[in-house]
Amino acid sequence: MTDPYEADVIVVGSGFGGAVAAARLAQAGFSVIVVERGRRWRPGDFPRRPRLEDGWLWEVGQGLYDIRWLGRMGSVHGAGWGGGSLVYANVFARPYEGALDERWPAHLRREALDPYYDLAAYMMGVAPVGDDPRTGQPPARTTLVEQLIQEMTMSEATVRPNLAVTFGDPQTWRLNAHGVPRRGCAFVGECVIGCNHGAKNTLDNTYLAVAERCGARAVTDAEVRRIEPRDGGYTVIASTPSDSDAPQREWFARRVVLAAGAVATTELLLRSRDVHRTLPNLSRQLGQGFSGNGDFLTLAELRDNQDDMTTGPTITTSTVLDVPEGRRSVWFQVQDGAFPPPLHALFDTILPARAARAWWRQRVRRTTPRHIFTVLAMGRDSGNGTLRLDRSGKASLSWRNHWQGHLYRSQLRVGPRCSRDSSTHASTSLSPGLCCAAPSRCTPSAVYAPAVTPPPASSTRPARCTATRA
Repeated sequence: MTDPYEADVIVVGSGFGGAVAAARLAQAGFSVIVVERGRRWRPGDFPRRPRLEDGWLWEVGQGLYDIRWLGRMGSVHGAGWGGGSLVYANVFARPYEGALDERWPAHLRREALDPYYDLAAYMMGVAPVGDDPRTGQPPARTTLVEQLIQEMTMSEATVRPNLAVTFGDPQTWRLNAHGVPRRGCAFVGECVIGCNHGAKNTLDNTYLAVAERCGARAVTDAEVRRIEPRDGGYTVIASTPSDSDAPQREWFARRVVLAAGAVATTELLLRSRDVHRTLPNLSRQLGQGFSGNGDFLTLAELRDNQDDMTTGPTITTSTVLDVPEGRRSVWFQVQDGAFPPPLHALFDTILPARAARAWWRQRVRRTTPRHIFTVLAMGRDSGNGTLRLDRSGKASLSWRNHWQGHLYRSQLRVGPRCSRDSSTHASTSLSPGLCCAAPSRCTPSAVYAPAVTPPPASSTRPARCTATRA
């Protein structure tokens, strides 16, 4: 079956790249179709029961998370209208100056991009965490981290980052800048499993709302399988994930924006070049330069304190560290993280592998869920991975990252250091102490700039659309 609708632009994916592209193009007067494989998720729809059938996994009834193993790395993708914004931890950060060095064109350096980060901050409604409306105090996890950093005489290294969350009265609905009802955060710490309260400023409530108001057409439950050139444009061919027997659907447009994520977009292009051969002239550099973002996670359990570590948004603080490691130093940022009790219950129920179950039962299962929190670290790791297609046509990663051992060793020490200094128990083995300070080349204030006021009128709205432009 062929959908007769043709558009100026087809946007594949409704995550951050696709949502911004769709909003800008629709505001500029182009006809836009946004094709998304997942469903629309409303407050109250997100899974909470410890059963996979409740909507947790994409492979089980097109649920919220698509978890893939790329050979050398696991990847987790949000599936739904709004993409990864449905399950990310809300943090709004800017790259530090050194990340956009001379390899980038002048118009894509930090100074030139700052006005656009200001606009994006306004569109997403960002603000740092405040006090819990139930207690009138900061979240206990926030206080714990800030006290720890102060005792380490490095308080300048820590900030409360801007978060794409609505704060205020958790019982009162009010319209955001885009006319979408939102209410204040309830501080239940469930941002990364979908906000059932209606406080998280996800893309479906910001950029995608603008796109649809300006005429963009949303097509959900449509997974793009193939792209073919035709008559000076492109035909996009999609299957229906919820009905394997449904005929394929097709749309035609002069332009196509691929924004299905770092893995899925690359996978689709590799198939188009090497399997379907519909785009044979794509660069041989396709798939190269892949990075895991230096992510590292440690679970920690509070020992001598009965405070609830799950309250607040998922992330409330960010600390930038510069760590001596051998003859060099490495820098990375560390963030606190809530570990939602529904996720604890799910893992306790469904962990499949014997080794994973044994680790969970020994290290985590006996703990009190509300006394557990996560320590997240992100650094600059080797961006020399290559995505290729395996024999089944799926993306697989080849990644030589052994030379980054100094980064991973430093990150590994974060959990034990927090454990030693804050009466917590970390799930990593004890290691030598961590000695660190905020690096001059990447300060928290440079990465987490203050929230901005509405953009100037000259940059807010085109004549034909009343939605805010960004």
